[in-house]
Amino acid sequence: MNKEVLSGKQAISLIVYAIIGDALIFTSGLLAGKDFWIAILVSILMAYFVFMVYARLISAFPGKDFFDILKLVLGSGMGKAVSIIYIWFLLHLGALVIRSFTEFIITVTLPETPIIAPLSCLILVCIWATKDGLELMGRLGKLFLIVMITITFITPLLLSKEWNLDFIRPVFYNGFQPIFNSAISTLAFPFAEAIICLFVFQSIRTKSISRVFTGGLLIAGAIVFITSLSEVLVLGVDAAQDYYFPAHNAVRKLNIGDFLQRLEIVVGVTFVVGGFIKTSLCILAVAKGVTKVFDLSDYRIIIIPVSILMANLSYIVYDNLTEMSKWPVKVWPFYALPFQVILPFLILVILQLRKEKIKNNEP
Repeated sequence: MNKEVLSGKQAISLIVYAIIGDALIFTSGLLAGKDFWIAILVSILMAYFVFMVYARLISAFPGKDFFDILKLVLGSGMGKAVSIIYIWFLLHLGALVIRSFTEFIITVTLPETPIIAPLSCLILVCIWATKDGLELMGRLGKLFLIVMITITFITPLLLSKEWNLDFIRPVFYNGFQPIFNSAISTLAFPFAEAIICLFVFQSIRTKSISRVFTGGLLIAGAIVFITSLSEVLVLGVDAAQDYYFPAHNAVRKLNIGDFLQRLEIVVGVTFVVGGFIKTSLCILAVAKGVTKVFDLSDYRIIIIPVSILMANLSYIVYDNLTEMSKWPVKVWPFYALPFQVILPFLILVILQLRKEKIKNNEP
């Protein structure tokens, strides 16, 4: 299988989209109430240590992805078994992202449209991007990230006249426990979802993998923090919790004469681009995993079956919008953190304990 080489900036952009891809249609940290912004900052700090684990794993085996690393560290049999578990996790994650964005599109722009229409369009574009490989996604990610950063900083400034600082006061009004609980939840979604990148990154032209992950975290963290803060300053915590897609509702309040109207359409398109890149990363990761487990010649031959399976799974992951809005907070942390944090940490510990033996067995 050919190794796909990314520049450092392309890798950073994909890490950012792995984090924010579907996070921006929601508001992060709301379990902490008015202290949500503190919870986001704490979760960014937590994510830094998790990302250093990711960077250590990738740096230990240049030119290999996490599926290869699992096989080297755990042995062929156990490595493939753990890989299969991760394949399911990535398949499920991709289905959740697809469902979130199809519901977003239907709810805010095409309410009378059957879900199959936006779903089919999203999957077809993802198939095209994934078949062209990781380098294309890296170039697209780098290009669209500039647009995303621009919108992230301009939109809150335009909304600043609608801000109400009472929506985030008083500080620490419920103590630190809700902040900690919210930070754990926000670590799982969205920050630690950057684990997707471990399964698709092989070769990165950079002197420091840790700087790549740190750069991705800082950019994504700034975007999540600024957008969430702006949404709550406009809507308030209670309203942000009540809306299915608070970002859309916040931006709808922006209307500057005849010059800037319906800006939520532009923002919505930007969100959908993020969903497309994140879904493509999930499809690519699953396809590479299946290829490694079953010793296939090229992951591209199973892109279409994987995409169809992921799309069909997206139909059944949620029963309704209410369940979808509660899932990231009430279920996802307990389900995802073992995959995102515990298993990578254990793999790193085993790697350190068996370092010499593993290096000697490395092909």
